[in-house]
Formats: sequence, C-alpha cells, structure tokens
Amino acid sequence: MDVLKLLKKDHQHVKRMFNELKKLAGHATPKTDMLVTNIHDVLTLHSQLEEEQFYPALRAIEVPEATRLVTEALEEHRIAARLLAEIADLTPQDDHYHAKVTVLREYVLHHVKEEEKELFALANKHLSADTREELGTMMATRQRILRDQYKTNSRPDETQNASYDE
Repeated sequence: MDVLKLLKKDHQHVKRMFNELKKLAGHATPKTDMLVTNIHDVLTLHSQLEEEQFYPALRAIEVPEATRLVTEALEEHRIAARLLAEIADLTPQDDHYHAKVTVLREYVLHHVKEEEKELFALANKHLSADTREELGTMMATRQRILRDQYKTNSRPDETQNASYDE
C-alpha cells in the first residue's frame, strides 16, 4: 500500500473518532473516556510510525523545504504528546479535561491538514511510486507489530525509536 494512502487512512480514523467525541458534547461518559483512550493510542502509534519511517524518508530527499516541514511536524508531535499526557492525568469529570481534548482535536486536525497538503505533496513529487509503496508496506508491518504490543498492554519497543533531530 502506498505510504500516503496508509497515513490518510489513519488520519481518517482519527477524524472519525474526534467527530464521535464531539457529538458527545463534553459529557463525561464511559464512551468519552474510551474514545479519548483510543485516540491517545492511535495518535501515539501513528506518530511513532511517522517519526521512525516517513519523516526520515522525507529528510533523505535533501530538499530544504522537506527538512523544515519535518522539523515542524516533529515539534507538533511533541506538543500533541504533551497534551495527551496531560489529558491522561485527568478524568472526564475534571474541569480542564474537555477543554484539553478540544484543543487536542483542533491541534491534530490542523496538523493533519498541513501534513496532507505540504508533506504529502513533497512525498509525491520526490519519492517514486515504488518507494512510496515499499515505505507503506514497511510501515504497515511495523504498525501491526506496534498494535499487537499495545493490545498486550506492553510498551512499544522503544529501541526502534531513533532521534531525527540530527
């Protein structure tokens, strides 16, 4: 599967969960907590995949715009992770819970829009169809491994995380 199709599929899944959460209109229900937990897990896994494989592939094309956009995307991931951690420390009954979830939603949707418009355009232009296909296959395999690790409640293998701030 083309990497861009894989990432868009993840983006659509997150958008659906955020829309379902928005329909609950800030009510503290078990479904709210479940959705937020699922969003946390999906975003964490998705970010890890992008940081391990997609962003390094874009940096490797050695186009200054790609480097700038990847660096910006990494910062956006860090901020989203911080928000996710803050939300995880709260319950749906806490005053700031729903406000933080709303900010996370807006932030992630903005990130997705920019990523699909700018980074995906660079990937389409500078990565061959074969490269995008190969990258998508590798990422789908890694995604299955990480999902299995999340399902067994173990932490994903962080030894495979690398720093892309070089």
